Parts: sequence; C-alpha cells; structure tokens
Amino acid sequence: SCCDGPVVAVLGFHADALRGAAPAGVTVVVNADPARGMLSSLQCGLAETLAADNVFFTPVDFPAIQPDTIASLKDVAGAIVIPRFKGERGHPVRISAGVRAELLALPPTARTHDVIRARVAEHVYVDIDDPGVTFDVDDFVQPTSKIAADTKVNIGIKKQPVIVFASYRKSNQSPDKR
Repeated sequence: SCCDGPVVAVLGFHADALRGAAPAGVTVVVNADPARGMLSSLQCGLAETLAADNVFFTPVDFPAIQPDTIASLKDVAGAIVIPRFKGERGHPVRISAGVRAELLALPPTARTHDVIRARVAEHVYVDIDDPGVTFDVDDFVQPTSKIAADTKVNIGIKKQPVIVFASYRKSNQSPDKR
C-alpha cells in the first residue's frame, strides 16, 4: 500500500447520495456546512488525522494520481512537499503535523494558501513522472447537456471540491509529544 494510515473522504454537498460510492476502508466525514468553502472541508478531514505525522491532501478532481507517486513522496523530508510534473505543481500535497495544526487553527474566512504561501521557504518540490498530479478533471470536463452541466454544479466539483486525505504514521509516538 502507498499509505500506512487512514484515507478520509470529506463530503459536502449531496453527501447522502455520494456516501455509498466510497471504497471499502475509506473513512467518510461529512462537512455539515460546505458552503463555507474548501478550507472547511480540509479542516474536517485534517481533524480525522491527528495521530498522523504527515498528511496528504488533494481535491477529488485529481483522480489520476498514481499510488507510486504517493509512495515516493511519503518519506521526503519537509514540512510541505509538493509534486511537480514537467515543472507544474500538483497534488497531493503532503504536510507535516505542524502545518496541519496551523490549517486547523485558521478562521472560516481564511484560505489554505494563507498557510502554504506563508511557509514558501519550507516547500520541497519533487519532480514526478506522473501526469496525474496535474490532471484536474475540471480543466477537461465539458458538459454535453444541461443535465450534465447541472450535475457538475450541484455536486460541487468547482464550487466545493470533495477533499480526499491519506495519512500515515511514522512512529507510535503520541501526537502531543511531537
């Protein structure tokens, strides 16, 4: 397996309709107020990973990331590890427990980038031979009917990405001792 810990899918809009689509072994968390934005979904997922030393996160609209990519990123040293394909930054982003704590402490009006950009000196870029790290389906999906267009908006792929997290523990040390 590419990950040693839980995989958490955070659902927002239409959570009841989507819950059954989660694969076995995935922990499903529902963001009770997804209208607050993507940060609120990220915080819901991060709250489920407090025992992990590091956490990966990605919007659900990056479905083509290869398991080998995650495996190659998990042991790279750094507080914020970002894959790149042909020079373009992508997902999943791997963050340390310290960055997770900062993201969890952000107010609802903040953005994930407030923390990520403030720590730009700590970014570690890893060049990856995986076009999936930059493949955002929103860039390629062209609805062919009004029903498809309505579904895309209603599920919230653009307005409220469903965030998927993979985390792992490097040690059995309790979170408060890190």
